[in-house]
Amino acid sequence: MPVPRPARKELAEIVHWLNCAELAPRILAICGVILSATVREVSYCRKQQWKLHRMSAEKRHRHRLSPWSVFDRRAKRIISELESAPSLVGRVEVVCGDATRLTSYQEINSEAPFNMIFSSPPYGDSRTTVGYGDVSALCLGVLQHVRKLGLKYLSPAVLDDSCLGGERCVRPSVCEVHDYWLGASDNPGRSRVEFFLDDLRAACAEMNSVLEKKARIVFVVSRRNVGGRRVYIDDFLSDVLSSFGFRLRLRRTRRIAGKNTPFAIDARGASASSLIRRTMKEEFVLVFERGAC
Repeated sequence: MPVPRPARKELAEIVHWLNCAELAPRILAICGVILSATVREVSYCRKQQWKLHRMSAEKRHRHRLSPWSVFDRRAKRIISELESAPSLVGRVEVVCGDATRLTSYQEINSEAPFNMIFSSPPYGDSRTTVGYGDVSALCLGVLQHVRKLGLKYLSPAVLDDSCLGGERCVRPSVCEVHDYWLGASDNPGRSRVEFFLDDLRAACAEMNSVLEKKARIVFVVSRRNVGGRRVYIDDFLSDVLSSFGFRLRLRRTRRIAGKNTPFAIDARGASASSLIRRTMKEEFVLVFERGAC
């Protein structure tokens, strides 16, 4: 586990406290989120968004964060935000689940269709983006010990496979990949793009089936590099949701906050020849509404 030894002791103390405390389920869930963020912050996994291999041996040696201090700081921030947030008017029910299986949640919300879905679709391949599986497994390694949360540990590979495009079963592609990704037919990234876009299309179909007539879908996406070519996910979503009767109501471009990674990298590393690729600098917030003009 890439967590300094002193930090492991404090993380164990936090887990023990959560197991002994009489907390309401909703409060325990919030504490679980705080603990998950704490694990990431105190680990060697990241250091101000820089991965471990970008830290010098000296900096790694000095990397000493107290999990109790981090947990306390993050808890106080959430408490402050909750106290200053406006009160909700009416009854609101939030369901967290798999965007590719939304129809299975209709029983939970049987009174009426959903009126809003918020999604940030990840790739199921840590080689083409951040290590979703690795980071999530790191957090689950701690959260699994908070008994009342009832979470099970899943390996990084299993987590990556559960993301969009992660399960690489043999299936015909229904997407015109070349409209959204300009990689050649023999590009090794082609199959990853096909699987991802197929899954994303299926997720959009599920969203369409559970949403009420006047509903909204909000996506946060970026144009990632796969096989050396950008994937225009924003254009893909506009075309797919348009086929379901949605219209793009708002499109906002924003710079990725706190970006510390280089704006360009050599994809071939220390090889004799170089291949400079730009990294993501911005992301897109897309708001779609059914029946919008």
